[in-house]
Amino acid sequence: EENRLEFLKSLTALQIQQKYDNIMKVKFNDLGCFSFVQSFFSFTIGSYLINKDPELKNAELTTVTEIQKSLVEAYKETIQESSWLHASSKDCILEKIRNMTFYMHPPSWIHNETELERRNFAGNLTDSKSFVDVFMRLKKDQTLKMIHPERMGSSTRNPERLSPHMPLAAVYSNQFNTINMALNTFRPPFYDGDWLRSVQYGSIGSIMAHEMTHAFDKSGLIMNSKGEREEGWLDAEDLKRMNDTQQCLVNQYNRYDLFGYKINGEKTLNENIADNGGLQIAYYALLKYLENGNRGDRLSIGSGVQLSQEQLFFLSFAQMRCSRLTSDYQSLEKRVTGNIYSPEQYRIIGAIHNNQHFASVFRCSPTTTRLRLCVDTTA
Repeated sequence: EENRLEFLKSLTALQIQQKYDNIMKVKFNDLGCFSFVQSFFSFTIGSYLINKDPELKNAELTTVTEIQKSLVEAYKETIQESSWLHASSKDCILEKIRNMTFYMHPPSWIHNETELERRNFAGNLTDSKSFVDVFMRLKKDQTLKMIHPERMGSSTRNPERLSPHMPLAAVYSNQFNTINMALNTFRPPFYDGDWLRSVQYGSIGSIMAHEMTHAFDKSGLIMNSKGEREEGWLDAEDLKRMNDTQQCLVNQYNRYDLFGYKINGEKTLNENIADNGGLQIAYYALLKYLENGNRGDRLSIGSGVQLSQEQLFFLSFAQMRCSRLTSDYQSLEKRVTGNIYSPEQYRIIGAIHNNQHFASVFRCSPTTTRLRLCVDTTA
C-alpha cells in the first residue's frame, strides 16, 4: 500500500508538471475551457445535464443490463471453451470476469449539493491571482483525493463510481476491475431502446465488451482479479501465446497509414486488443441471443437490400464509429501517429479483418480478403 501511494504521488507530480507546461503553451478556446472545467467538476456537470435532459434523467436501462449480463456469460463461455488455455489460467481469468463490476446508473447522491461539493473542489477560488493558480489548487485537491480516497468516503478497495459525465463512452479501471459507463452512451449513436437487439449488440454491446477486454490487454495481463500487480498469475505458456498475438496486432496496425502517416501499432495496442476482443465477444453474445428463438426476419434497408441479424450487427459496429478525418485536420500527424486510438476507420477495418464471422456472414471470398491476420485476440 505504501508503494502504491508513493507511485501515485510521483505519477501525479509528473502529470501536474506536464499540465502546467501545457497551460503555459496553449491558448484556450471554448472547447479547451470546457474540457478544463469538466476535468475538475464533472460530477456537477453531470448533475446539471441529467436535470436538463429528460432522456438521461429517465433512462431505462433494463435492456442494457440484460446485454451486459449476456456479455459476461459470453466471455465466461469463451474462456471455458478455449482449446489452448491451461486450466489454471482459465480459473484465474474467470475469477477476474466474475469480480468485474459495472457502473451504469448515476450515483444516488448526484443531485445532493453537499455531496457534490465534497467530491469536487470544496475550497474558495475567488482569491486566486491567475488561471495557473486556479489550476494548481484544483489539481492539488484532486491529487490528494486520489491518494487518500477516504476523503471522498471511498477506499482503495471500494472505489467511488466515476462521474456519469465523462469524455469517453466507458472506462475500465485495472486498479479496481470496474467499468464505468457514461450516460451519453445510452443514446444514439451508441444505443436506442427501440433498435433491434442485433444493432444494440453491435454498438453498445461491443463498447461494453471492449472495456471488458481491457482486463486482458497488455496492461491487464499483469494485474490479477484484485487489481494487484502479479506477474505469474497466468500460465507462462498461455502468456507467451497471448504476447505473440499482441505482437501480431502491433505488426498489423503498423501497416496502416492515413495521408502518409503510419499508425503506431505499439502505442495503440491496448485499444486495438479491446476493439478486436470486444467485437468477438459481442458477436458471440448476439449468437446466443438469436439461438434462444429471437432471430426474427431479415431487415429491408431499401433498394431491395435485405440484411440478416448477423449482418446488421457488423453494420451497427461500423456505423457507431463512422467518421471522416481529412488531410487538413489540425494536428493530423499527432492524431495518427501519437494517439492511443487508431483512426476510426482502422478501428473498424482492423477488427473485422481478424473476425472470421464477418467473412462468413457477408460471404467474402478468401482470395479477395485479408481476414484473420491475428487470431485469439481475446484472453
